[in-house]
Amino acid sequence: MGKQEGENMPSKTTRIVQGAMIAGMFGVLSLINTYTASTFDVFILFFMVVPIVWYGFHYGIKENSLVCLSSVILIFILGIPYFSISAIFSCIEGMYIGECIKRQTPKYVLFLGVVLLAFINNVLTYQVLSGLLGINLTEEMTEMYQLMKQYSQVNISLKQMLSLIPFVLMITSIMEGYVIVCLCQLILNRLKVPFPKSFHLALLHFPKSAGYVLLTMLIVGLYGFRVSEMVYYEYLLLSSVFLLGIQGLSFLLLYIMKKGYPRILNLLAMIGLLIPGLVYGYVLVGIIDIFVDIRGRLWEAKSSD
Repeated sequence: MGKQEGENMPSKTTRIVQGAMIAGMFGVLSLINTYTASTFDVFILFFMVVPIVWYGFHYGIKENSLVCLSSVILIFILGIPYFSISAIFSCIEGMYIGECIKRQTPKYVLFLGVVLLAFINNVLTYQVLSGLLGINLTEEMTEMYQLMKQYSQVNISLKQMLSLIPFVLMITSIMEGYVIVCLCQLILNRLKVPFPKSFHLALLHFPKSAGYVLLTMLIVGLYGFRVSEMVYYEYLLLSSVFLLGIQGLSFLLLYIMKKGYPRILNLLAMIGLLIPGLVYGYVLVGIIDIFVDIRGRLWEAKSSD
């Protein structure tokens, strides 16, 4: 019995040392970020998700939670408020991705979870805690609107301009989530962690269960947006429109790849998702792709997880 405990000691020691190294990395990077006036905070937070994922995959969520707690305490002591809040969500994202890998959850669940966490972080940072963190997106967009109105003809009202805030936060969150997932894919596969190797947007395909949820969000958001001015309905509507639009874009990208069209069409298709009127066409294609599986009918190949 004593021999078995002695054999397990190096493993426990290794866990402690590796966890301390990760927490120390957070502390050092927090200091660097503070002394460089938050110049590298976004890049640091993206990259710091990776060691949290690696540690959680190898040692479990309990040990990973202790490492994240130690890292957050160090950051609160050494860092600035904005970096501290975002670092907490980097730790949560890392733990979430690590558990998804261990449980072999579908790729769309992993990706949407990361996007949701990034969205909550952005809403918390730019809307809820804007006064504490000194970042007020509403004021910044108001100033931008006044400058636009001063130097050019503006066809939208200030209220319409401010209504774009949820859309901006959603786009930002999806971009951040995709960058985080791609970084994990690039680095963790080299570290022999079985991270899904293909996260190309063209292979994204929501199952019907997710389609029903998104369709319900779309209907509730549309109805609520017409009868109420509550911002939550707007968040619901924009979230469903953008995610269904992403599904439509996924099909278009796959079609372009399968047909061998020039790659410039990929870029044009992505830009089309940002055009207000055209995005509803992407939504329609996305709904059809989810419930009819037109990609499977065209190529007789199932690309969903």
